Amino acid sequence: MESQPSRSSATWRRALLITGLMFLATFAAFVVSRTNLWLLIVFTVGGAALLFVLLLKEPQYTVPFIIAAIPLEIWKSFYPFLRVETEVDHPAASIVELWRVVLLLALVAVVLSSLFRGRLSIVRHRVVWRSGILLLLFVLSSLFLSPSPSRAAIETARLAAHLALFALVAGMTTSLPRLERALQVFVLTAIGISLLGIYQFFTGRSLWPGDVIIEAVGRVNATVYDPNILARYLAVSIIACVALLEIRPMGILPAAALVGVPTVALLLTQSRSGWVLLPIGTVILWWWSTGRARLHLGRITVALAVGMGIAFVYVPAFAARFGTFSEGLGALGARVALINTGVQIFQDHMLVGAGLGSFQTVALSEYADLLPFGGTYATLSHSALVTVMAELGIVGLVVTALVFGSVFRSFSAVLHTGSSETRWYALGCFAGIVLVVISAQAEGRMFEDPLLWVLMGLLVGLERLCRPRPHRSNERLAAPSHETRSSRP
Repeated sequence: MESQPSRSSATWRRALLITGLMFLATFAAFVVSRTNLWLLIVFTVGGAALLFVLLLKEPQYTVPFIIAAIPLEIWKSFYPFLRVETEVDHPAASIVELWRVVLLLALVAVVLSSLFRGRLSIVRHRVVWRSGILLLLFVLSSLFLSPSPSRAAIETARLAAHLALFALVAGMTTSLPRLERALQVFVLTAIGISLLGIYQFFTGRSLWPGDVIIEAVGRVNATVYDPNILARYLAVSIIACVALLEIRPMGILPAAALVGVPTVALLLTQSRSGWVLLPIGTVILWWWSTGRARLHLGRITVALAVGMGIAFVYVPAFAARFGTFSEGLGALGARVALINTGVQIFQDHMLVGAGLGSFQTVALSEYADLLPFGGTYATLSHSALVTVMAELGIVGLVVTALVFGSVFRSFSAVLHTGSSETRWYALGCFAGIVLVVISAQAEGRMFEDPLLWVLMGLLVGLERLCRPRPHRSNERLAAPSHETRSSRP
């Protein structure tokens, strides 16, 4: 039997290999995209074919590859076709995203494998059914209410893809080693993104063609389109890393690197909402922890607070951004006007909303006087729940509450039926979900964020592992002897 340290080191090595391959492929595509479009297409097709073969033969690597692909949004800048305008401060980008390509390959591989076996396994869970109700609401609102059918169709297609992602992740999480590897890839990918962000900060170079945000205001975005979304990703990864370290402790230097590097990059994003997420995440971990774990979390929290405090004092740009918190709601800037606009739309369309994807269209046509600068600046809602209120009304809010209520039930079920180890896995995933939802109230992208659905899938998959099954032993939870885990008391 392998020793615990050797087994843990082996899983980290595999996670590092997967992460390294994704970054290497991204760097190669970055170079090729600046030479010849056809060469880029050949590279993309060839790489996709190799990845498809790998996922077909080794399905246990499906979720880690998807997780590694999510923050590599820079692939959208490689392709000069299928481009759309998004935010006023960012250049147009293609809708072709790496994680969507990987998801498509994974779904095809799953279907083919099922055909070969003559059996297709479908995840049956309350979160799946309630998310399906949300998708049905999207479809009905798109068909019968939305004044912007093209936008509504995009939102519906995106939610359908995310539901497929959620079901795939939940179905593929069939053992604790798979779950651990997925979280390890998440943490290592955040380290890689953080190093790129630090490089970007000290060189002042943007990795995105036509994006001047680093030159204009010094905020880093690395391979993620929006610095605020990068900050969200880093904050969630730090909390997930802390949970992993409670399960599998490391030496002081490796642990400090895994937590410290993303924290530095988080500071460099200058995202106030991202800064707020970190203490919220540590409070969530502390609330559901006990005994020695609370002491460990206290030490980590103090170290993070001291480090960030020093940065706020001695770095003028950070101090200026942090000082805006003293303005209260005024620190939200244009978001206040956008929220007021959404509330007014909700009051006028209370039951079923103004229609999916309609916020911008309805706001500009009927509520332009409420928008920031009369509708000449930001016109897209930056608060996810306000968007749901305005576009889907009370019905949308109820369905949203049902979905997240089911997620909390899954979390609670693991806390009551799982081991100490599985509880920490659940806590890391649940805290990440909460952080995404909170961040989405300032930056948008709640249901639109694939990270939310991956974390939900991991949590539901973990609950299914912990669920007692009649006439079966707990071998899937305990895993074979070479994957056995020792739990902390």
